[in-house]
Amino acid sequence: MGFAKQHRIVIATDGSPSAEAALTVATRMPWDDSAHVLGVVAQPDWTEIAPAEVAKIVSSATADATRKLLGPRWPHAQVVEIAKAPAEAILDAAKRHDASVIVLGWRGHGAFERLLAGSVSRAVASRAPCPVLVARAAPERMRRFMVGYDGTPNAARAIEFLCSLAPRRGHRADILVLGARAASGLKRALLGSVANGALDRAPMPVLLVR
Repeated sequence: MGFAKQHRIVIATDGSPSAEAALTVATRMPWDDSAHVLGVVAQPDWTEIAPAEVAKIVSSATADATRKLLGPRWPHAQVVEIAKAPAEAILDAAKRHDASVIVLGWRGHGAFERLLAGSVSRAVASRAPCPVLVARAAPERMRRFMVGYDGTPNAARAIEFLCSLAPRRGHRADILVLGARAASGLKRALLGSVANGALDRAPMPVLLVR
């Protein structure tokens, strides 16, 4: 089954610069006007290092800022706060929301940190059952897409996903789209060399589809 144009979009944020870039990318993507949007403020439990009141203030402020950023594009977007490990919070929200795509920021880690603990964005990209749009910075426009195609089923699904959007014509890529290969164990954690290389090196947002 192909992707429906009425996307259900989960946009994760923790108030960081990369998360703000992801919010901007999400609002500039050529989604159909019928898209349903859920903002997820994914804040870990800070009670061991800060009073609960402080954590709640930070989370509420992030949620308010997220509503303001989403409002011009999606006036009825819902924003929820989840005091839980960020990756789990995002994946749980995506499951409950029946998300067709997850959008989040990318901070990135070196190889050693990645092997030990990874990152929130890498964990979500590895485990999400739907496409994941990962952004480290927000391009000025979101009209042109470049697809990495190798003939695999997930590469074909990447093209199907693009067909569910309404991009304008152009030549230079603003987003890199790749089919993420399914794997298990260490290979799953690393996503495969092509996907990991794109996440680590691509200056534009990367959309992984499986």
